[in-house]
Order: sequence, then structure tokens, then C-alpha cells
Amino acid sequence: MSKKIHKFAKTTLVELINDYNKQKLTRRPSMHNTEHYVDVIYKQLRTGSQWCELNEKRHYSTYHKKFKEWSNIGIFELAFQIVLKTLYSLGLIPSKDIDLLSIDSSMIKNNRGCDGIGPNHYDRYRNATKVSVVVTNKGIPLGFSFSSANVHDTKLVENNLDNVKISIVGSRLLADKGYNSKKLKKQLKQQYKLNLIYPLKKKQENKYFTDEELAQLKGRTIVENFFAWMKSFRRLLIRYDTFLNSYASFCYLGAIDIICNKLM
Repeated sequence: MSKKIHKFAKTTLVELINDYNKQKLTRRPSMHNTEHYVDVIYKQLRTGSQWCELNEKRHYSTYHKKFKEWSNIGIFELAFQIVLKTLYSLGLIPSKDIDLLSIDSSMIKNNRGCDGIGPNHYDRYRNATKVSVVVTNKGIPLGFSFSSANVHDTKLVENNLDNVKISIVGSRLLADKGYNSKKLKKQLKQQYKLNLIYPLKKKQENKYFTDEELAQLKGRTIVENFFAWMKSFRRLLIRYDTFLNSYASFCYLGAIDIICNKLM
């Protein structure tokens, strides 16, 4: 099953790129098929090497230019959404996995980025990028949000949920203490029909949660596991990309690979 899903995900990405190439009025014909360029980009994701270190059939700038072009038009994000919606419609992502979601963010150390960066108070106020993600109770990513590191987690929730393209109405959303906000809980209930569950602060009176709901917070560790899986791709461990959309594209590629590996 996993091999079939991997093949489907790669085919989806290749077809999107081929459709885009057909719509271009003028372009120099490629020396190799699209699968070759996609394989090289996946190699960059796994190894995290510099583009100039590529030892491939074409000059490294050819692969980099194609990656930048496809990133700028959002092909990788679109491929992620199509793969996710297709697998959900086929029942490979069951509704019971959507009933209990988790949300969290992670700081990505910045090396040479010029946008989407801000001081990270966990790392002596060095510049970093923040990645926020919503995952199912099996660790399947549903949506991302990217910002500078000094943006509060609660301000990324709405954008993150808007990027989720499958139905999550009525689900419970587990979060850590950074999302402890009555205003946010009320907003998610009204706007998205989501029940936000977060740990209580010391001496905070419990007016919103049952003991069963608070016990479910133990399952929130799955989102921490997801970030560990994501950072196993060396290209995602530290941000070397100058522009945020390039780093985001690698994140969507990594998410597609994680989805394929989890649905075995």
C-alpha cells in the first residue's frame, strides 16, 4: 500500500508540473523528463546539501531555477493538498482520526533567510522562522502556517486552519499552554466549530473542560513526533533558503513523504 501511495503522490506532482509547462507560451525544451527533476529535488530534501554540490546530469543552476519557478507558483503546496484530499476521500484517512487533532509550532533556526524571520527568545534572540502545523491523532499533517519566530502561536491558528482543505468541523483541537486563551477558544467554537482543549495554568479555575477532555491532552505528543519526523529531512532542520516560499515548498514535500510512510 505504501509503495502505491508514494507512486500516486509522485505522479500527482509530476502531472501538475507537466500541466504547468504545457500552459507556458514559450519555453526551452527540457533535456530530461519531469520525473528526473523531481527526484533530484527530493534528494535535496533528504540530504540538505547545497545546490552547487549537486553531481547530476545538468548544471546545478538548472535544478535550482526549476525548483524556484515551481515554488513561486505554489505547485508543491497544491500537490500536498491534492494528495491529502484524495486519500481522505478514499477513506485512507478515516474520520475517526480527524475527530482528535493537535496543533503546535516549532522554531527553525535561520541561516540566510531574508523574509519570514524574527528574534527567537529560545535561542538568544537569533533570527528564526516559526512553523505551525495541525495534525491528526496519527500524525498526518493537514495544514501549515509560516511566520517569523516572534509571532505568538495564537495568531497563527486562524491562518493554519484556513489552509486545511478537508472538513474538520466538530473536531477537538489539542494544544499546549501557549494556546491558553478564552478568546481563542470562543473564536474557534464560533468560526470553525472546533473545541479547543489546552492545559490549565496554576490556580486557574476550570470552567470549560471535563476531566475526560483534559486527559486527552496526553495524545498531544503526536504533534511533537511529527516535528521530529519532519526534521529528519536535513533540508528542514535549518533554514538555508533565502525566501520563505522555498523553505515552505520543502516542508510540503516532506509532509507528502510523511503521509505516504504513515499510511502503510
